Amino acid sequence: MGTYRFFLAFCVLYSHAFGAVLGKNIGVAAVISFFIMSGYVMALLLKKYYPSLKDTPAFLSDRALRIFPHYLFYILSVLIFATFFAIESDYATDFSWWRILANLVILPLNLWTLFKHSIYNPPTWSLALELTFYLAFPLIWAIGRKGQALVFGASVIMAGVAFTGAIDSDYWGYRLLPGTLLFFLAGAAMATPDKVDARYPLVVLGLAVAGLIATLSSNYLYHLPYDFEVSAGAIIGIGAIYWLRRMPFMQFDKVAGDLSYGLFLSHYPTIFVADTLHIDRWPFVPVVALAAAAFSYLAVERTALRYRHAMRSTKLKALRPAHSRVANNGAITSPHHSM
Repeated sequence: MGTYRFFLAFCVLYSHAFGAVLGKNIGVAAVISFFIMSGYVMALLLKKYYPSLKDTPAFLSDRALRIFPHYLFYILSVLIFATFFAIESDYATDFSWWRILANLVILPLNLWTLFKHSIYNPPTWSLALELTFYLAFPLIWAIGRKGQALVFGASVIMAGVAFTGAIDSDYWGYRLLPGTLLFFLAGAAMATPDKVDARYPLVVLGLAVAGLIATLSSNYLYHLPYDFEVSAGAIIGIGAIYWLRRMPFMQFDKVAGDLSYGLFLSHYPTIFVADTLHIDRWPFVPVVALAAAAFSYLAVERTALRYRHAMRSTKLKALRPAHSRVANNGAITSPHHSM
């Protein structure tokens, strides 16, 4: 799935650097696909390494090692650039200390309206949303199918209300967890149907198809942000994961996947540089952002990855003896067979 992640990251880059395609924001559709993929990967991660609620601190440490080192590299790069140049962007006009702190810890950035002029890497509001999901998912995983059904149903209702425009469709249907959790859970169900109801992807797919038809049939819905893109992203994301999980692993896929997070993080700082120094965005932004992604993977992410793998190896060794005792009693089978 690494090549697909890279493609999604490039769609986000394109939408920010070069604008809409046929009047629609392909970056939004890509982000929804990211959410579905995140749910898929996190479910596999919990099942293999962190299956119990008591494993939540270890799971969150794993996720922090994934998100923060690479992220902080680019935030600090923006702050250093801003000490020498006045960044030509409304997103980076307020550098008060508490706003810098909010950017460093990420989570507050999910409150998008409070940080319109002080989000130093604008696409990373979605990282704040992902972190919110990471905080909630171990509990959702642990509460069982009945509890999950209530949570999933509540998210479907929230997304539906936002879709109609009764509440802000951008904020509640795209940027906050209550209206997007259904996408994460659809991905989780595709990975672990024994833990999360396998019908969730079908429900989300059906709702997304209905939403796409509705937006194409209603001028009002078509112009609500981002009803069309969210619906399209859900359809594409579920279809892509259903197909890609059956594809054989290839080395190119690994390389593309390694670069995808860096490309997501590097492209907007590169836009800041291009606009501030009055450099044409094409081809500067994609070329420099990709080069920066390769550099930051080698300089930062590769080391963090080694730590994550070491943590997981230790966790597996701790899980296996206890799990083997249960398995020998015939209660359950190994949770590690699927990966």
